[in-house]
Amino acid sequence: MMMQSNFISLENADLTIITLTYNSSKYIQKCISSIIKACNNLGGNKICHIVIDGKSQDNTVELIKDISPYSLIFYREAKGIYDALNYAVSLVKSPYLMYVHADDEIDKCFLVEMFQKLIHLNQNQNYILYGTVDFINGKSEILFSRKPPFFISHFNNKTSIIFHPNAIYSTALEKAYPYNIDKGLRADQDHIIGIVANAKLIRVVSANYQFRMSNASSTMKNLSACGGKKMSRLSLATIYVRLFETKLIKRFFMKLKGQSYWSIQ
Repeated sequence: MMMQSNFISLENADLTIITLTYNSSKYIQKCISSIIKACNNLGGNKICHIVIDGKSQDNTVELIKDISPYSLIFYREAKGIYDALNYAVSLVKSPYLMYVHADDEIDKCFLVEMFQKLIHLNQNQNYILYGTVDFINGKSEILFSRKPPFFISHFNNKTSIIFHPNAIYSTALEKAYPYNIDKGLRADQDHIIGIVANAKLIRVVSANYQFRMSNASSTMKNLSACGGKKMSRLSLATIYVRLFETKLIKRFFMKLKGQSYWSIQ
């Protein structure tokens, strides 16, 4: 049996981790297991984990309660990811927060690396700490990675320099700039554009967030439903981001053959 993490209350946390779920049973155990491992590896810091469940019809909630009885579960009618995110942020009382999608994972050293930076920060300043993204398949195998690009505001207006879930944010910043629920997938990028002007950005290359590229993941289904291929048009901004990615040559030749990492199961 896996060691459980004793997550604490909203009021006493240093960091709140937010996970949204809706019929997320396929990967939710891997997701929460990774959070627990990272918290146990971190040790004495105070972490709260909250789950916003959109009234799942499968056994998502039962799986969460079984593997992580100290996670706080709140129920909200499914009205879209950004409505749920805004609701989650409204509950947070810790100075910092982060998001871990129900299909994704974090490396066991993610929180250790982030807290090595956090403990030295001025509490009166707003921060965004962002790290490396490992793109993983359904078996949690790393397909390729993206180191955190140096932030260039002009490029961020064209593509996402900061990968939304791969960051820790000052809670005051997230509360001041809620997500626009009418913008669809563009809401992530617009949110980042709004907050970066009011925050100090810190790259944490050694902190790895693991984003699942699987047709079975809810994130990839949302991308497909919203025409995700249109988001990958080549531009100077996307070329800049690619410079921080691994396995570019292999991926290029896969592209020539009509193959894509985005079709991995």
